[in-house]
Order: sequence, then structure tokens, then C-alpha cells
Amino acid sequence: MYALVQYDDREPKEFKELIERNKQYCKNNEILHCMVKNGYEQYPPWWRKVFLIRELLHQFEAVLWVDTDAAIVSNEHYKTIFMENKHMMLSPNPPMLNSKSLSMFSAPFCAGIWAIKNTPEGKTILDSWCNAYNKNLWTKDDRGNWQGKGLYGGTAYEQGSFETEIWRTNDYYKFIQNFPYEILNYLPLPDLKVKGDQCPSSAFAVHYWKGNRSHIHQHWISKK
Repeated sequence: MYALVQYDDREPKEFKELIERNKQYCKNNEILHCMVKNGYEQYPPWWRKVFLIRELLHQFEAVLWVDTDAAIVSNEHYKTIFMENKHMMLSPNPPMLNSKSLSMFSAPFCAGIWAIKNTPEGKTILDSWCNAYNKNLWTKDDRGNWQGKGLYGGTAYEQGSFETEIWRTNDYYKFIQNFPYEILNYLPLPDLKVKGDQCPSSAFAVHYWKGNRSHIHQHWISKK
């Protein structure tokens, strides 16, 4: 059994169509869709996915994590794009300004969409990732909002810590399948062009990261 897991303790109305698309994808491929709405509040929101997936992984052959601002646009089961000798699949963020010439400025790992297998190697990666969480780098402000030290997405966060503690180590690099951003984290910019000439045919998922969420309405909600 395979699973697609999402977490959001808010009421993400702007992501409703994306979540529904993910549910339909799971139904079409006999994948269990898990939408988690609470728990793991002892961790900052960015880290909850890591501890959640570690707890769930033993129940499935593999788990695909998808942020609620992302949607699977392929009809292909995610297990079919996993190489046999790899235990985790991921991709970088899209390049800045959607320009490949600026790709060196994009993060080499995007924590918004990734998958991991229930194998000894996969479990080891998750254990090491969880161990990279440093509670001393996090505080809460007067409103109860989590504040991480350093840059957003840096080593205090799940994304930056993975880059420094997992992705860049020889022990784990050989276990990880690295896709181009166009496959797992494509951002379709033109209006109403989720698929077609403006979206690569190889795109597996689209991801509307912060600053580009107005495109959700254009692509999924518009009556055109």
C-alpha cells in the first residue's frame, strides 16, 4: 500500500482545488490519501511533516509528501518514477524568476514535494533528518507564532537542515534520486496553462510556493 500525506492545521480555502486534485489522483491510482489537520504542535510547522512521515512510514511501501499548495498533475503512480536502487526522491526549487540562468540561486532541495520508501535506508534518512531538528533554534513570539533563527529556509528549518545534514553527505547521497525541478516542483506561470505548451509534458506536480499563489486562481478556479 502506498500513501500521499498532507498536513494543514488551518482552513486552506485557497488550496481546496489542489487538495481535491490530489485526492482524485490517489483514487485513480489506489493510493491512500491522508489529510492530517492536527498534532505535532510541539514542533514548528515546517518540521511537523518530517516527524509525521517518520511515524507513518512503517505502515506503507512508500509515502509521498505534498504541501497543500501543490498538486499532482500526472496520472502516473509515483512508485513508477522511483529508481529501484534509490530510497528517496526529491527535486530543487524552481530557479529565481523562472530563469534557468539563475538556477544556482535556487535551493537544491524543496521540502514541499518528496517521497521516501519504507526501507532500512529510507528509515535511516528520516531518523537522521528528525535528529537534525534543534529546538534551541526556535522560539515563540508574543502571539504564539514560531520564529526560527537565521534565514528563512536555513539550517533551523527542515529544508535547510536536510541540505546540510543529509543531502550533502556521501552516506546518503547515493540513496537519493534527484529530479529536475520541472518534474516535482514545476511552477506554471502563464494564465490557464497548467498543462500544454507552457508546462513540460514530464511534469509530475505543480507547486505554488509563496509569492506565486495568485496563479492558483488562474489555473484551477477560473471559469474560463
